[in-house]
Amino acid sequence: MLLNDPTAVNLVVQSLLGTDIPANSYAVTSNEWTDGTRSDVVYAAEGKL
Repeated sequence: MLLNDPTAVNLVVQSLLGTDIPANSYAVTSNEWTDGTRSDVVYAAEGKL
C-alpha cells in the first residue's frame, strides 16, 4: 500500500504537521482497535510505538 511507504509517510506527516517535523519521526503502526474495528492506516510518533 502506498501510504505505508516511508517517503509517503513523511510527505503526509509534513504536509499536515509542518515541515519542521524531522523525516522518519512517524511510522505505520497497528491499525486494529480493541473493539475489532480497523483503520486503513495509522501513523504514530516513533517514540510512542
